[in-house]
Formats: sequence, structure tokens, C-alpha cells
Amino acid sequence: MAAGLAGDVVTATCLATTAPVVVAPAMDGDMYAHPATQANVARLRAAFGYAIVEPEFGPLASGQSGIGRLAATEAVVEAVVVAVAGRPLRSPDPASRPPAAELPREADLAGRHVVVTAGGTAEPIDPVRFITNRSSGRMGAAVAEAALDRGARVTLIAGTVTVELPDRATVIQVGSTAQMRAALLAATGADAAGRAGFDALVMAAAVADFRPTRPAETKLARGNASPWSSSPRQTSWPRSAGSSEVSTRPALRPAAHTTRRRCSLVSRPRRARWTVPRRSSAARGSTCSWPTTWRSRARASGRRRTG
Repeated sequence: MAAGLAGDVVTATCLATTAPVVVAPAMDGDMYAHPATQANVARLRAAFGYAIVEPEFGPLASGQSGIGRLAATEAVVEAVVVAVAGRPLRSPDPASRPPAAELPREADLAGRHVVVTAGGTAEPIDPVRFITNRSSGRMGAAVAEAALDRGARVTLIAGTVTVELPDRATVIQVGSTAQMRAALLAATGADAAGRAGFDALVMAAAVADFRPTRPAETKLARGNASPWSSSPRQTSWPRSAGSSEVSTRPALRPAAHTTRRRCSLVSRPRRARWTVPRRSSAARGSTCSWPTTWRSRARASGRRRTG
């Protein structure tokens, strides 16, 4: 570094940047005390303005004890804080910043059809009210964008979203869970030759688990009977989308939204089914549990599964 060499990514970065540099040397034996090392350290400090976090005394890799042990993390962090204090995070002049360039991606999904669901669904209670969730659609939009960057043809079935959807995708806007399910089955149906109409299905939508039995045709007044007296559960979409009689089975990736703290990736034997819990922003405590179907089977067989 003191000689201006750039033989690796660290020294090359030091030469290419105008940001403050903090150096925390660590070496074995009497290397740090050698006159050549001390001369280089003095040059980095005086000529280049680098901040030096001196090594500490302690046991070294060779088994000896001496000066050369990497400084404590607290000391390194404190030196970084001092070096960047009062400085802008980036140059105020855009012309002096490095050019922004997107990393090229390999078009390894060219010729593939990826179907993605995103956002929440809105279940109508009456013409004015509906029940929904806080899903923004950000995950589904990001998955669709990544698939497009890799050359795939993407069909994005979106419910209620708060983010911008990629215009390169074929976007199908839906409202209720039933509408999203119908659009999903239409997009994933098999053709006349028995081939699946898609290669991969990523189900990132946060669909409603329940819906009103009979949505009112007019706005409900106060005191009217609740439409939730016998609300049925929604059907399982991964099972429906993957049950078509197709010659080549596509990949299914459903995502389950949860308020639990920890989550586990579980794969079901002989079926391409995963449950990937996503933690809600309002989650507090608790742990993940196995899907209901697995839990009931484990209870019936007298075995206990842990997640």
C-alpha cells in the first residue's frame, strides 16, 4: 500500500477511492516492529492521511506472544466513526461519482415462462367495504423483475399492490382471491399436447384465508347480521395449480405469510411443494410450526416433528 501497488482487490480499492481509509494491520512475530514495516506505516499516516489502528499485544498465530494481534473490534469501529464523522456519504457533485452501471445477467431463462403472483387480495363484504391485508407486492414484483432480467417471459398476476410493477411483464390485475385463482389456473393450464403452460410458478401473493359467505349487494347498515357467521376457508392453490395432467412437472414455489419469528424451509416428499414463511412487520415473538397437514399427520401417527 505504501508503494502504490494494486495486486489485489483491497489495495486496488485504496488506490481508486477518495474516501477515508482506515488500516488495521495484523502480523506475526517481530514483523510489525521491523524498520521496513514501521517506515511504511509512517508513510501511510503522514503522506496518504490513512488512519492506522495499531495492533495489540497478545498471542499470535505462531504461538508466540507479542505486538501484532489485530485490534479489538471496538477500536476498529471507533476509528471508522472518527474517519467518516462530518463527511458526506457521497460526493455532492454527481460528476465526481463513479458511473452507475447495472451488472449484466446471464439470460439463462430465455424461452421459459415464469408465472408470479403478487400483492394481497380484497374480499368484498359489501359494495363499500372489503377485507384485505398489508401486502405491498414488493416480493412478487422483485421476483418478476429478476426473472425478466434473466430472459424469461413473465406473467404477473397482481392483487392490491403499493409498488410499481415491471412493464416488461404481462400484468393481470385482479381483486378477490377467487379472481386471482381463476387467473392463475388460466395462466398455468396445460396445452393440447399435455405440456404445462409454464415452467415455474412463484406464489408470492398474500391471499385471504377466509371470505364472507354471502357478500351484501348493498351497503350493510349498523346492526345487520355479520357476513362472517360461516366463512369458508379458501382452497389450496399450489395443489390446484400443480394437479394438471402434464407431461413435464413445473417448479412450484408458494410463500406463506406469518407473524412468527423463526421460519423453516420444508419440502414435502414426492411433491415440489415448499412452505416459506415471511415475517410480518408486526410480528412479535413466537416460533414457526409445521403446516397443518403435516402436524395432523404427525399427531395421528404418534410422532412429533420439530421445526
